[in-house]
Amino acid sequence: MLKLVADEHIFFLNDLLSDYFEIEQYPGREITAQALQSADALLVRSVTHVNRALIEHSPIKFVGTTTAGTDHIDTDFLAQAGIAWSSAPGFNAESVADYVICCLAHLRKENILAKTAKRAAVIGMGHVGPAVARRLAVLGFEVLTYDPPRAERDPTFDSVAWEDICDVDLICAHCALTTSGPTPSQNMINADFLKRQRPGTVFINASRGGVTALDALREHSQHLHLCLDVWPGEPDVPLDVMARCVIATPHVAGYSLQARCRSLDHVLKPLMAMFFPDLSPDALPRIPWPTKNLKVDKNASWEDVVLSLCHPGQDTTRMKDALTQADDTPAARKAAFDYLRTHYPTNHEFAYTYCRTGQATEDDVLRALGFKGK
Repeated sequence: MLKLVADEHIFFLNDLLSDYFEIEQYPGREITAQALQSADALLVRSVTHVNRALIEHSPIKFVGTTTAGTDHIDTDFLAQAGIAWSSAPGFNAESVADYVICCLAHLRKENILAKTAKRAAVIGMGHVGPAVARRLAVLGFEVLTYDPPRAERDPTFDSVAWEDICDVDLICAHCALTTSGPTPSQNMINADFLKRQRPGTVFINASRGGVTALDALREHSQHLHLCLDVWPGEPDVPLDVMARCVIATPHVAGYSLQARCRSLDHVLKPLMAMFFPDLSPDALPRIPWPTKNLKVDKNASWEDVVLSLCHPGQDTTRMKDALTQADDTPAARKAAFDYLRTHYPTNHEFAYTYCRTGQATEDDVLRALGFKGK
């Protein structure tokens, strides 16, 4: 039987693929070259670095990553070695966009972001950025968009100048991590960028930690409200920066149950097509798509409703407690961070949640954000 090695936090594999593969699952950081010595396929998440050292001497023929980003995959080596690979672009866009709205709900409830705040900038307009921009528009924001590579591909897309991202209430970073080209994103959120933002601006990064320069965060962000889901040097989170954050979460913005199903679906199809090309589409394993019926108080605001699905404020308390109470070593902090990620409770995306408050105004907002009525 074919053998599949996978990250232990990729759900549903045994239910879906046990008739086709012998399956071995490991913690993502513990997938080693030795574990792949008799494996035909490998499925990973972002914590496993797939490179020459890991797979050169293995019989691996297919690598799938259930992530949108591929900076942890040496795709050049895979191409050179003739190893097929697949990723999951856009799989968590809706989940990350929901997370941003949950952050805004918490910030509004805590009077950190005024309800009169109506000007936002979204950096990166690939899969996640447009989903965020749509939700911000629902809440009445004027949205500036920045994505020069997209503007080069699409003459109808309007990308503001980098220097014009200032005098806004909210900045959301949703770009891929790139190190080359005319506008590399690595360390793009630097001292010059942060210094020109007005006091009280909210900065949310739910993209990659490497787009922010750590020294700049330390020296020039005191006048901002930092909301970080991703971290420079992750999983070794800088405690001084974390302490300054109003929202600090352990890289979980894309962790909805539906996103996890969607990510597996992205890699499952090319995996099965490669090893079982004669299998009819109707016979392919099918991933369940869960929904949630949410009971809410009749006086609940839309902020209350979204926070009942995902509460970044509560997640922040857990993360700060866990990392500050860990032994003061990088290894202990990394272990605490990984524990928070791997034990994070699954939540549901707005679009798969049914609820009604009975208040026309609040229900209108919820429907516009993607919730379903009962």
